[in-house]
Amino acid sequence: MTHPTPLAPPVRAALALAWLLGCSGGEAGSALSPAGSAATNANADATVSAEVASPSASASVAAAPICDGEACWTLGGKEKDPQRSEAYYREGCNQEHPRSCDFLAQMLDDPSCGRPFCLNDDGVAVARRGCRLGAKSSCLYLAETLKDKADKAEIEQLYTMGCDDASAIIQDYACRGAADLALARGDLPKAAALAEKRCQNDTPPKGDQPVIEGAKGGCSLYGFLLATGQGVKQDERKGRELLRLMCSLDEEAACEFLKQLERDRR
Repeated sequence: MTHPTPLAPPVRAALALAWLLGCSGGEAGSALSPAGSAATNANADATVSAEVASPSASASVAAAPICDGEACWTLGGKEKDPQRSEAYYREGCNQEHPRSCDFLAQMLDDPSCGRPFCLNDDGVAVARRGCRLGAKSSCLYLAETLKDKADKAEIEQLYTMGCDDASAIIQDYACRGAADLALARGDLPKAAALAEKRCQNDTPPKGDQPVIEGAKGGCSLYGFLLATGQGVKQDERKGRELLRLMCSLDEEAACEFLKQLERDRR
């Protein structure tokens, strides 16, 4: 399964707009600590607080404004000057406002990473706080940034939390990452559940709406597991129908799964 190319700035802006329209949840706190130990979370929070409070934290950022968390987030979204916008989000994040942390993290990306959603060190600290506060897209940013550095169990946990985000794009990346890791360690029921979730939310297409690439991949994996009865109650007819539909939409994985089913019949 191929991964999409890194998102261009206009796409990241569209994600931010989706947040403003209420498409992404994340006000409620999470009982699960995605960052690992309580000490790790405390250190990350201390880093964020120090960055907001210290005048030397970022020489290019305007002085932190005086506002409460929700108001800071609203003002940050309306502000045209990126430096002032960042200052508003920092202030809101320092006040434990999840969406402020999430938007701030988006501004602290690392283009040298070569993948979507990668953050610099400052962004990682901010995203840890946002994820802990319930901003599920921040959990995805952490997983994508740390997936080659952190323990696979921690990364799978972060992806799984991101999979609950309301945004189709965030869910696509997060559910895919969690499903791939669950599949790699042999947890077929979890892989099937995640694949089904990606599939049913965006596929089959309704009217003239296109199917996002990740949803096709989710349907392909789910169709194969359904046809073979792996991790889910077997329904070969439904599984094959789903694979044929995805193959007709030029999803290569679905076509390969169909060929494998035919080989296994011989």
